[in-house]
Amino acid sequence: MNQVATLFVSTFTTLLAIINPLESLPVFLKLLEDQDRHVHRLVAWKACTYATLLLFFFLIFGTLLLKIFEVPLSVRILIV
Repeated sequence: MNQVATLFVSTFTTLLAIINPLESLPVFLKLLEDQDRHVHRLVAWKACTYATLLLFFFLIFGTLLLKIFEVPLSVRILIV
């Protein structure tokens, strides 16, 4: 595997472990128990949009935030 594919797989598996959709799904279904299919799709669409916006925000400003709070490189590597 090349470097880009390895980075993608490792990032995807990390996000999957953090988000844990198998654990989030019952909460989503219970909160929208008495709602119709349209409301389910609307809430899911909004949740995905907000999550994508957060990912892009930290993609763009993440390094700047780490510099502002003076987080050293060694800690950044351990977190990822």
